[in-house]
Amino acid sequence: MSNNALKGLLIAFLNGIVCFIFILGFILYSVGRKDDGKTEENIRKMEKCTESITVTVTHVNVFRQPIYDEHGNKMDIETKHKPLYEGRYTYIVDGEEYEGRQVSSKKIEEGDTFEISYDPNDPSMHFSNDDIKSLKRTSEYNKGGSFITWAGLILMIIGFFMAVPLAIYNIVSRIKEKREHKRRMQEIEEIKKNM
Repeated sequence: MSNNALKGLLIAFLNGIVCFIFILGFILYSVGRKDDGKTEENIRKMEKCTESITVTVTHVNVFRQPIYDEHGNKMDIETKHKPLYEGRYTYIVDGEEYEGRQVSSKKIEEGDTFEISYDPNDPSMHFSNDDIKSLKRTSEYNKGGSFITWAGLILMIIGFFMAVPLAIYNIVSRIKEKREHKRRMQEIEEIKKNM
C-alpha cells in the first residue's frame, strides 16, 4: 500500500472519529436539554402548596393510548391499547369551588378519593401527591440531565476543534494535488511538444 493511500485511509478514519464525537455530543446535548425549565417552575409552585384536602373523583374519562414495544415500535393499534384515565374532581376552599383533574395509567373510578395540596394564597394552584412524587423524580432526573448537557456540549466543542485542522489539511491537500496534477499535465505537454 502506498504512502498516499495509507495517508488517505488515516484521514478518512480521523474524519469518521470527529463526526462520531460531534454527533454523540449533539445527541447528549439534546437529551440533556429536554427539560425546558417547567419542572423547576412547577416545583416552586408546589412548594407553596402547604394545605391539604381530600377530594373525590366525580367524573372519569378513559382514553386509549397505543403500547410500544421495547424497540419503540407501535404495537397493533386495533388490538393492544393501554388505557389512560382522567379523573375530574372539585374541591371547596373558603366557600369557593375549584376544579381539578388527575391523569394516570392506573385505573381511576368515580368515587375514588385522594389527597391534594393547594396554595392557601391561590387555592386554584394545587398538586396531587402523585404529581408531587412525579415532579420530585423528574427533578432528580433532570439534575443528571444537566451533566449530560454539559458532557454533550464539551464533546461538540472537541469535535469542532478536531474538525477544523482536518478540514484545513484536506483543503491544503486538495490544492497540492491539483497543483501537482497541473504540473504533471504541463510536463506531459512539454514532452509531447518536444517529440
